[in-house]
Amino acid sequence: MPRADFLTLTPMEFSGRSDGNARLTVRFAGGRSVADVVEYDLDGRRIVLRRDPKAPDTHTGMMTFDFDAFAKEQESRRMQATLTRAAATTRFEGREAVGAAAPEFIDARALQGARRNSTPIVIRQATIAAVNPTAVDPARELMITDVRTIEDPLRTFDVCTNTGNRNGAWTFNKLITDVANPLQTQTNASNMVAAWINTWKTTQTVNTFPIPARPDIANRILASWPKLSNGELDLSRSPMRLLAIVNRLDLRSGNGVNSGEGRFVFGVIDRTGGNCVALPFTVILEYAVPLSGCAAPLNYAKQWENLGTLPLGSAQFNEALQRVTDVFARAGASPGRINGSALAQLRTNELAFSGPWELREFALVGPLGISRLAPTTTKLTPHETFNGTPTLGRYINEFGTAIVGGVHIVPLTYESQPFLAGNSLNRDPGPGGAWNAPGIVNPNARHKFSLNTCSGCHGSETKADFLHINPRNAGFPSALSQFLVGNGTAASPSTFNVADPVVPTTIRVFGDLQRRRTDLANLLSTSCTTTAALSQILGAPPVPVH
Repeated sequence: MPRADFLTLTPMEFSGRSDGNARLTVRFAGGRSVADVVEYDLDGRRIVLRRDPKAPDTHTGMMTFDFDAFAKEQESRRMQATLTRAAATTRFEGREAVGAAAPEFIDARALQGARRNSTPIVIRQATIAAVNPTAVDPARELMITDVRTIEDPLRTFDVCTNTGNRNGAWTFNKLITDVANPLQTQTNASNMVAAWINTWKTTQTVNTFPIPARPDIANRILASWPKLSNGELDLSRSPMRLLAIVNRLDLRSGNGVNSGEGRFVFGVIDRTGGNCVALPFTVILEYAVPLSGCAAPLNYAKQWENLGTLPLGSAQFNEALQRVTDVFARAGASPGRINGSALAQLRTNELAFSGPWELREFALVGPLGISRLAPTTTKLTPHETFNGTPTLGRYINEFGTAIVGGVHIVPLTYESQPFLAGNSLNRDPGPGGAWNAPGIVNPNARHKFSLNTCSGCHGSETKADFLHINPRNAGFPSALSQFLVGNGTAASPSTFNVADPVVPTTIRVFGDLQRRRTDLANLLSTSCTTTAALSQILGAPPVPVH
């Protein structure tokens, strides 16, 4: 959904209108590239914003708003900020930190006057944002890598140490079997996994682009994978080591349609010759959280928040975390999707037996009983042959406003030729790996376009070595990229500075766990009858890719 750079709320409590008691006027950052009609859904209370024909840069619409509750919330926020001496917090646009903002409040008398006279109230993110976002603990509520959880003997299994529960809730075995959902679909999970791994044996074609084979990966993993007596893969002894459980509520749609993602990140183990070697190879199961509207996602966010009150890695914490992950990971979690699975996509990052680093994406496709994980496009990433070409320059110039506004979607084709890639390669993590082209008018559009590609986010734009969560040995937590933790840690993330790879004098500031912490805190501070819609419009999430 688009992000607003200007929003006013005009009380119309005495108008007698049946479609609401307040008018919203919004100017979206995406400009005229934003659709003429933008809709939000708060538990059946639809808000429809239409482009104003008299002011084409703005959208307007009516909503029902609880002004009395809003007045109390503003006063409560003011008192909280005074008591805690709340300081300015980092402000993000998309994934990039762009400054700091102190909490703001609407004076009670000014609000009363606006209600009485139906005068517009300017709403900024600082007006409704969390007063103290540091109350969210990222290590317990956003990015769980603590060994006491990711090696929980009741819920995980490690094929190298032969410890844990082979059918535990967070094992690759249980998760992928629930994706197949054999009791309802008759899909053989073992065969589905084998077919998925075998896609590396031969060249695949996605959107007409070939994805060259990397057969050693498939051969060595399948050859050393323990087998059942019938020759099928023994999923209960999968060479997949849990690295992290990740809350991606920040990827929620912004219009109440979905609640972002939940993710399990695994590292692949090479067991060739009886060894146990952690490969430079990660597998990420990415689920669409099957909740919509306002109240259900907010209650779900509070479940994550509750984890922050429990001792990290304790039996109580792990049990509560499983209740959260069961929402999206259990069999049949999303009845309207293939196999009833909430799996949105499966992604792999690897440099296991061939270079360079490569990211692939897979989607669950096919009818019941023969569903499979098929290669699909890597979203927002054109084929690498377009990098440096006039075609890419024309694309970025044509859609520059939408790119900067965070609403662009790279199409399958552009200028009547296939455009979107089926894999993403990171040949050079330095400046040479950035997406760039001759004739680009807006350097910021170039940067944001490149940052939203798989190779840009996992490489040159963020100075990552293509992995944000690294493989690990048993007994040790996964190392996280600086893009995630900045100059801090998972428990206390910060930001860090990166020179733009094309214009080195421009400094970019990242710290994604800090951004996600702020986002979750802001969500938890909203109310479905007041600020939820305003927060969605002002703080639209980044394009949901990484």
